[in-house]
Amino acid sequence: MLHFASNDLMYVDIVIVVTAIIIMNVLSPSKNFIISLSIVLALGFFLLFYCFFTRASLAVQMTLMIEHILLTASLILMWLIFALIKRLLKDIEDLRRRVIELEKFDGASALLTQSEFMNRVSLITTGTKRRGETNFYLKFRVHVRENTIDAMHYIFAEALLHSVRHQFDLVTRLSNDHYLVFLQNTNEQGAHTVVDRLFHTLRHQLNLLDIPVTYEMYHEDAIDRLDDLSLKELLPI
Repeated sequence: MLHFASNDLMYVDIVIVVTAIIIMNVLSPSKNFIISLSIVLALGFFLLFYCFFTRASLAVQMTLMIEHILLTASLILMWLIFALIKRLLKDIEDLRRRVIELEKFDGASALLTQSEFMNRVSLITTGTKRRGETNFYLKFRVHVRENTIDAMHYIFAEALLHSVRHQFDLVTRLSNDHYLVFLQNTNEQGAHTVVDRLFHTLRHQLNLLDIPVTYEMYHEDAIDRLDDLSLKELLPI
């Protein structure tokens, strides 16, 4: 673009390009388009009046016209590049937030990861102890044969998630066959209600009377600290 410019106009082009780069790096693509269009129109009218009042020859007019076309093309190309870069940066940021959100859950299910489970339990119990509320834990073990592991665990996880209160209770998977549930602000009867609801759902889905699932119930006072998710320190009620 600058190859066709006269000496004076070359410096004007350099200032315009540098200024446009700085502005486009800061503003949104829509505002950048308006600014680029304004620059093109303003420079076009300036060159038109310049040629009119100086009675420029046809050769000079053609040179200035080519110069203006090249500057316009440069601004449009710069606008497209910056718009694409900003779009890619936004997509990357969205993906980063999505990854952070997915790291809270175990695989494709809505089960919390063990670390996220521990963090939320620690935060919740701080408030429940201050309010004098009682919390319970349920540990489940799924007993299945090798050829039905995936199907059974999928059914069990879905049934378990539908048996608890989504806004209050937490669920995580400890190992291949163990699950842990944190029941917020409830009592022993409420914990048994969750178990009954779970087994009722499993009997309906599996069409079995003897559900291959065992469980243990723990009062929060039986836990000294929740940093060992194998729960070896837990004492059953």
